Amino acid sequence: MKQIFVSLLCGLALIVAACGSDSNEQTVSIPNGVWNSFDTLDFQLPIHHAQNNVDIVINLMYDNRIMLRTLPVDICLLYPNGELRQDRKLVEFYNQNGDPRGVKTDGYTQLYSELYQNYSFPENGTYTLRLIQATNIFDLQGITTVSVGVQPTKHLSK
Repeated sequence: MKQIFVSLLCGLALIVAACGSDSNEQTVSIPNGVWNSFDTLDFQLPIHHAQNNVDIVINLMYDNRIMLRTLPVDICLLYPNGELRQDRKLVEFYNQNGDPRGVKTDGYTQLYSELYQNYSFPENGTYTLRLIQATNIFDLQGITTVSVGVQPTKHLSK
């Protein structure tokens, strides 16, 4: 009986902990595996616990015919109140040891990196994060999907 009570208490604690964080991910498929420099990728980020520190993470899936170590992107973050923040980042997909942050499977590579660490959204609501590839290549070929997610702050290996 005591074990059942302890198990129920632990389960309830996990549910409460999960409810207190914003964790989600949205994926956009790239038509024909070509991300044109004029194409924008929009991601909706519903935030229910403003001012909790989160990491905003990007995941990239591409075929193994290309090799991406870094990806320059323009980022537009539209707040629920209409405020717009713009930024340019060089996303690094390899750690300081030169190892990729991701895995290779069946002719594809999936890499991930943080766009922002320890980010605190100022208010609850749905934010729109827009990505634009900012390479000097007009048609960046081989990228099949891009995902952006929000997760509780943790640091990826560098």
